[in-house]
This record gives sequence, structure tokens and C-alpha cells, in this order.
Amino acid sequence: MKKFFENLISLLFPPRCCFCGGIMGEGSKVFICKSCDSKITYTYEKHCQICCAPLKGGFSLNTCAFCNRRRPHYKKAFVPLIYEDLVRKSIIRYKFRGKISYSKTFAFLIADKIIGENFSEGFDIVTSIPQNPAQSFFRGFNPARLLAKEVALFFNAPYMDTLNRSFRSKKQSRLKYKERLENAKKSYSFKKSANIKGKIVLLVDDILTTGATLDTCAKILLDNGAKEVYVAALARTGYSPIINTLKL
Repeated sequence: MKKFFENLISLLFPPRCCFCGGIMGEGSKVFICKSCDSKITYTYEKHCQICCAPLKGGFSLNTCAFCNRRRPHYKKAFVPLIYEDLVRKSIIRYKFRGKISYSKTFAFLIADKIIGENFSEGFDIVTSIPQNPAQSFFRGFNPARLLAKEVALFFNAPYMDTLNRSFRSKKQSRLKYKERLENAKKSYSFKKSANIKGKIVLLVDDILTTGATLDTCAKILLDNGAKEVYVAALARTGYSPIINTLKL
């Protein structure tokens, strides 16, 4: 009887590609159609080995100018996609139109990126960037938290809330890099009930833009006893000449 209802649900509500909405084949576990798989831009080409930013052709170093000038507090970022076109539209649907079913496919892409980079240390804890409480109320969920919980399942690691966010914090997307950094320092704090001493932590967000939020939160986790902090996001913005020429 259970199998009957599962088949009925699949018939009435067939799984669809996260990026174009096309119907997927029966038994599909990852909802990315072949057409979209060929169109979306992965970060598997040459990229910074620290923040995962795409590097310009002919760039001889393995790290971007930004990370060379100001190394982040996190050890390494894992980001599978570039935030453009189909990816951007899909993330908007996930965050603002309640497409929470996308989280499993998004988590698979992150896990595949981590495994593909031959990371073998494992994680003791998976955590996420908290969103403004008002956003949680209106959205009904925290996109980064849901994504982090799905990622944790791939690595058989416990999920733990480790950070707090202030009600009065400004939206990072409206600020420049240095403003983002200052805003992040005021916006996030450590959750005193969390025990991360000596732990290897994976910190997850949905999008990596300048990296100011992830870097600030990584420092908070390290200051409160984490052994190492790695970060992950589904997508990041492409190469930015502004970010790579900052004087810090």
C-alpha cells in the first residue's frame, strides 16, 4: 500500500529539475536535467584554492589576489557553482518561493564538490550562518540551515546551531566589502550553549559573495575553540576586479 501511494504521488507530482522545472526520469535522486547540467557553470575549472573564486586565464598562482593579501580565517571554501543565470534563478526560488525540496540536490552538489577535492579529514560538526529572526519568521525557514542539515547527512556528522544573529543587523547584499565586514562583526555572536572545542567545523551558507560573513563567523568559531573551520556554499559570484584589487 505504501508503494502504491508513493507511485501515485510521483505520477501526480513528478520530480522536476531544480534549474528549469523540466520533469525528471523515474528514480532520479538528483534533480538536474542533462540540458541544465551542460548550461550551469561549475567551479571545477581553475579557481582559488582558498575562497574558490574563479581565476583569470593565465593566472599562475593557485590563490586569488584577495586571499594573498588577506588570508581568510577559514581554511578552505567548497563551492560547486557560479552564481549566474539558471543558478541565480533557482536559488531565488529556493529562498523566496519556498522551493525547499531543492535543498537535497543543492546539498548533493556541495558534498560532491568536497569529495571531488579529495578532502579526507571529515567534519566533527556542521553548522550554518543564521539569518535575521525577522526573515525566519516571514520565510518560515532558514535556507542556509536547511542546506547545512542536508549536507551533514552526507558526511554522517551532527548538525549544531553555533551562532546567533542580531535583530538589528543590516542586509549584507546592500553593502560594500568593508561595510559588510563591519556589519558582520556587529551582527553575529557565538551561541554559548554550543561546544565546539577541538572540533573540525563545516560552516554552510547558500551564497558566497565577498566572503565577509563567512570569514567573520569562522573567526568567531575559532575564537571559541574550534580546531579548524571550513566553509561551503552552493554558489559564489564570479571573478570581481573590485575584490581582487582591494587595499586592506
